[in-house]
Amino acid sequence: ELMSCDAGAVEVATIAKDLGLNVRCAFLDFWGVTNPDREGITSIDQTVEFASKIGLDFVVFGYITREERSTINKLKGIAERTNQAGEKFKDAGIQLAYHNHAFEFEKLGGKQSAMELFEEEFDPDLVKFELDVFWAAIAGQDPLAWMKRLDQRLALVHLKDLLAGTPTIFDEGQVPKDAFQELGDGQLDMPAIMRLAKDLGVVHCHVEQDQSPDPIKSIVQSRRYLG
Repeated sequence: ELMSCDAGAVEVATIAKDLGLNVRCAFLDFWGVTNPDREGITSIDQTVEFASKIGLDFVVFGYITREERSTINKLKGIAERTNQAGEKFKDAGIQLAYHNHAFEFEKLGGKQSAMELFEEEFDPDLVKFELDVFWAAIAGQDPLAWMKRLDQRLALVHLKDLLAGTPTIFDEGQVPKDAFQELGDGQLDMPAIMRLAKDLGVVHCHVEQDQSPDPIKSIVQSRRYLG
C-alpha cells in the first residue's frame, strides 16, 4: 500500500511491478479532501489520473488535521467532499476508502464521534472503510465489533498489534513507540480478526507497524506469524 498517489508513486509502483509485486492501494493527499484550495497539494482529479496510471483498485483517505476535525459541522463538510471524491474515483473504476486513526472514536462535545458521523454521512457505495485495528483498540474500542458493525462497508484492514496494558489514547502524537508491536506480540486477537475479515469479504489486509527499532526484522516476524 503506497503512502502517496503522485508522480513518485507511479515510479515506485513501476519498480514494484517489475519485481513481481502487485500494487493495489495508495493513500491520497488528504488536503485534496479536507482543504482542496490549499496551495501545492495533489488534487482529487490529479489523484484519479495517477491512480489510473498505476492501475489501483483502491485509493485511501487517511488523515484529518486537528483543526479541520474540531467541530461536527467541519466533519460534515469533509464527509460531503469525501462522497464527491468517491464519485470521481468510481467513474474511473476505483474504490475510495477511509482509514481511521484513534481520534475518530473520541466524542466531540460528548455527543458524536467522527466515526459515527462518517457511518451516517458516507455513501456506502462511494466510500468504504479501511479499519486500522490498532488505532481502534488504542481508542478503547473492540476492533472485532467495529468490523462486524461496518460489515460490507469494510473493504480493507490494517493489521498491527498493540502492546498489552497500553492506556486509551486518542492523540496519535502521544502514543509511545513500543505500543506498536509485531503481529502476535500484542493484545489483539489476530486469528479472530483474520477469520472475520475473510468472512466479511475484506479484499486486502495490510501489515503495518508505525514504529520499530528494526523494520525489516519486524515485518519478517509479522509475515511468519501470518504463515
